[in-house]
Amino acid sequence: MAAETQRATLPKGTAPDIVDFFDYWSSLPRSGLVPTLGDYFDHAPARLQPYVGISDVHSPTKMNLRLLGTALVELGGRDPTGAHLELLYSEKVRAIMGEAVWDVVTLPTAYLCIRSLRRHSGRILDCPSICLPLCNHSANANTVITYANFSMDDMKFAEHDQLELVQDWRVTHWIDLGAGVPG
Repeated sequence: MAAETQRATLPKGTAPDIVDFFDYWSSLPRSGLVPTLGDYFDHAPARLQPYVGISDVHSPTKMNLRLLGTALVELGGRDPTGAHLELLYSEKVRAIMGEAVWDVVTLPTAYLCIRSLRRHSGRILDCPSICLPLCNHSANANTVITYANFSMDDMKFAEHDQLELVQDWRVTHWIDLGAGVPG
């Protein structure tokens, strides 16, 4: 029953791969409202994994990138695993993104967002994404997982025009996982 309620909170028109990712996350076993990182990895959908990022969240201003999928590494032209996630975002949106991610891990809740990514050429790429909490008993931090919905057209430019930073970011829809959403 809970999965039905959660699934109903995704708005119509949500990208099919985001829906698939959310449905997988919703199907995972859990105690409380959030599945574990270990349960996520047990049967993670292979076709979606290249577009996944996992971060450990210590505070709204300190987040470390734990894992970045291969497609995202290719888009960026480097593997920033271990980097401070917040430094990949422009100063303009860093604080609001950090607060939203902190809400995801502390409430817990989830959100759909649009990340506007600036490429080295200056071209802007808008990327719909979802951010969900995961319980991680082995880290001294909370954990979030994001799925970035890039198209094949986006990927074909990756080799010649890599991503520079997240220039803009905005939540488009909060997802109530059973504990409410930020007011």
